[in-house]
Amino acid sequence: MKCHSVAALWSPSPPSHHITAAAATPAALFTGAADGTILHWPLLPSPSPRPSSLLCAHAAAITSLCPLPSPSPPCLLASCAAGVLSLFSASLRCLRRRSLPPWAGAPSLVVPLPPSSGSSSARVAILCHAPDDGNRHVSAVVIVDARTLAVLRTSFHGALIAPPKAIAVAVGVEDAVSVVLADVQGRAQVVPVAEGAAVDGDSPRRLSVSSVSSVASAEAVDGSVEAVLLSDDGKVVALVMKNSCLLKCISEGVVLGEVSLPSDLLCKEGESGVKGCLVGGFFLRDGEWGAHDSEDGIVVRSLVLWSKNGGAIVYRVEIGTGSFGCQSVCEIPGIASEQGEVAVTMREALVGTLLPSLAMADIVGFFGLIQSQIWATSSDSPVHVISIKTLIRVVRGAPKALAPYLDKAISYVLHTMDPSNLIMRKACIINSMMALREIARVFPMVALNESMTRLAVGDAIGEIHNATIRVYDIESVTKIRILDASGPPGLPSLLEGSSNTTATILITALSFSPDGEGLVAFSENGLMIRWWSLGNAWWERLSRSLTPVQCTKLIYVPPWEGFSPNSARLSIISSILGHDKHQNSETKTRELDEADNLKLLLHNIDLSYRLQWVGGKTIKLTRHGQELGVTRLWSCWDGMDLPSTSTPLAS
Repeated sequence: MKCHSVAALWSPSPPSHHITAAAATPAALFTGAADGTILHWPLLPSPSPRPSSLLCAHAAAITSLCPLPSPSPPCLLASCAAGVLSLFSASLRCLRRRSLPPWAGAPSLVVPLPPSSGSSSARVAILCHAPDDGNRHVSAVVIVDARTLAVLRTSFHGALIAPPKAIAVAVGVEDAVSVVLADVQGRAQVVPVAEGAAVDGDSPRRLSVSSVSSVASAEAVDGSVEAVLLSDDGKVVALVMKNSCLLKCISEGVVLGEVSLPSDLLCKEGESGVKGCLVGGFFLRDGEWGAHDSEDGIVVRSLVLWSKNGGAIVYRVEIGTGSFGCQSVCEIPGIASEQGEVAVTMREALVGTLLPSLAMADIVGFFGLIQSQIWATSSDSPVHVISIKTLIRVVRGAPKALAPYLDKAISYVLHTMDPSNLIMRKACIINSMMALREIARVFPMVALNESMTRLAVGDAIGEIHNATIRVYDIESVTKIRILDASGPPGLPSLLEGSSNTTATILITALSFSPDGEGLVAFSENGLMIRWWSLGNAWWERLSRSLTPVQCTKLIYVPPWEGFSPNSARLSIISSILGHDKHQNSETKTRELDEADNLKLLLHNIDLSYRLQWVGGKTIKLTRHGQELGVTRLWSCWDGMDLPSTSTPLAS
């Protein structure tokens, strides 16, 4: 089956994926991911390598990547957990896809075999695992033609001592080829590879199963094994532990020697054995870094060990009869370790300074971006948490600029708390609640009740005849009430301004009653205090209605000493008499456009007003912490209609 390549736009940053397999050639690096994709990374003289191609031929996690050796044309063979093999050409075109027989199971390790005398076709040995009826894991070593992906032969099918973690090919007397498998204890099993005709599709019971020789180690491994390595000739197995590497002989099962990692090598100070520990390695092939077999029986191998922080050491290992020696040839510094704090600092600067600064400069663009990320990224993406943290910093750093867009901010935060998306809710709930509390702390026109179950958001700026207050149920993240906060009948002309469509300051402060069943709002523009009765929470959910609800009580607050309305800077008396509108039209040479009007409103908006309950039936209005007046409201607790009184105090 041939698969056609598709050209697509490539983003500046590489796609993120969970790497499950990797392979390298002299010219490129290949990484396979859990989603079945493969990235091709050309090894160019560039400080920041970038992938050039995305190979898509699998729908399951990539388990192994095997570059086919020369003299055949450079190709890549890939396998996935679903038992599918794929072959890519040197130009990264998918040449063929084929599934392994069902009895073989899922492939886990792939190794190329040397060319045989009877065939010029390249072959690979694939170790597969499949559970049988007895819940035991049955392993199979199948030989596959690397060009047709046809199964040539089954060299083994049965239960092994332990799940192998490494695979290599050994060439013995008269060019006899064997597959060497090693587990985490250093125990090895040698599977001879016999020649035979292709028997693609046959059951393993119809094939002759070769004998398997096992070599058990006489010494137990002290410590957890991070990785298992096999030399390219299959004679030496290396067990990589946190701070050392144990080498064993395959044929005799004895320990040849140990390579110990100095405590200060590849480790940051204070992190020895914790973050700077060894995690993997590999043997260099013959001819690389002086690997060879000498005439006096001493075998020289080059071993590379690397740690979590990205550092690596190349060792020259000499193994002879009764002798063992190792020497550090070169050291690759741990770049990730050295720049770890820098990376953390850069991320903190990005999230804590750069992103909030950009958001403050373009509030509308910021909300457009984060709202698009809700649908463009996965639910568990850290982008959502970063967006909420950025929003919190914008609330603290530029509250006036955010005031016209409070509804967008609240809608986004509530979206991250949606109970229908449990993954996003679990990841964001702590930061989302923190954002709601911070918004309610900074903006007086946003209120939370004492039990943190209701949220009220008033229009800070807008048209006077369209002013509303939205009430949300935080537990269900739904809008349960819309309160009509537009100008009441007999509205003073000050509130209307020069035009019925001109934006003005609307809701100045909000506060829930102590029992959460009522909401009081204060408007500086008009000096009004309004009261809405919301009812019980359980009844409110049953009778939820989004029809705007009129206030049940309205009180005009007398102006206090020094009061001057920010909208027109005129006295409240002249505005009530209606003189301001005519004087304004006569004295103004031009009307402010919407942008200038918005700038003026943002400059004049006062976020220091607060409504505080005193004794459960009286509301106190403060500004900059100073009391401006006390008003008694209708009591919903005892059903008594209290007189509407307001006591102004000097500011």
